[in-house]
Amino acid sequence: VFNGWRGAASAAVSLRHRFAARIANALVAKVFLGWAAVAAEALGPENVFGVLMPSRYSSDHSISDAEQLATNLGIATYTVPIEPAHEAFTGMLAPNLADQQVDVGDITDQNLQSRIRGVILMAMANEHGWLVLTTGNKSEAAVGYSTLYGDTAGAFAVIRDVWKLTVYDLCTWRNEIAGRAIIPT
Repeated sequence: VFNGWRGAASAAVSLRHRFAARIANALVAKVFLGWAAVAAEALGPENVFGVLMPSRYSSDHSISDAEQLATNLGIATYTVPIEPAHEAFTGMLAPNLADQQVDVGDITDQNLQSRIRGVILMAMANEHGWLVLTTGNKSEAAVGYSTLYGDTAGAFAVIRDVWKLTVYDLCTWRNEIAGRAIIPT
């Protein structure tokens, strides 16, 4: 339960210390974008990398928000468009489906997008020796709202014990203590 701004501050400090301790224990030097604001504060922006993976479903707003967050945090980014992989997967699957197609926007199509992103993140982590942070929170875990091998891909779930509404409150709190919108709203 969120306990006002004091509770948000306490939760943020606890998350930051717990995350930094786990990373130090694992002797990980570089971390990739998952929950970037916590990672950048705990490890320094030079040790955090963002991967933008635009798709057929990405709005201009989601891309510009990701770019703005990276700029605000001072982290480097990579851009890997996933449309070519998405087209390849749907082409490979279509002949094996009942109606010979992956319907745009259906659950198969949506989960493909998430799983492609998971593959890209894990491949980049393997190549660079990085650690992928997952973005799942306690609310999503409680109801099973995630895509196996998609948004669950990663080695550390920074906000796994934080309810989704508290995540929003923590973002608001982080922006307020900075005196500006570090995390785009």
